[in-house]
Amino acid sequence: MHHTSRGITLIELLISLTIIGILSAIVYPSYQQYLQQVRRSDGRIVLMEMMARQQRYYLDHNSYTVELRQLGYPQDHHIQSQEGHYRVSATACEPGLASCVQLTARPQGIHSHDAPLTLDSLSRRSGPW
Repeated sequence: MHHTSRGITLIELLISLTIIGILSAIVYPSYQQYLQQVRRSDGRIVLMEMMARQQRYYLDHNSYTVELRQLGYPQDHHIQSQEGHYRVSATACEPGLASCVQLTARPQGIHSHDAPLTLDSLSRRSGPW
């Protein structure tokens, strides 16, 4: 009488775990890079929306503002992005606030080591756009 085993052997289990480990080592960095790009899009969105408000304000007042309440935001100094990955502030550019404003989105949380995103009213950008 022969007894046949219906389970898996230890070797098969080790091979499966090794394959899963190798695939995880390849996929995980790509996933992290994807998440970083998604978080950056959160910063870009809030910068573009705030710049649009700045442009509307400029058309009405012939000057930009660093007072964010004048743009319809609840606070004056820092605005949180929709997903909370960035804090945005406004400052005057070198020529002066009447002709240029610079918006800076600083990363928060787990990717706070990333470089900030900046956008000014002259369409100059810096950071990892």
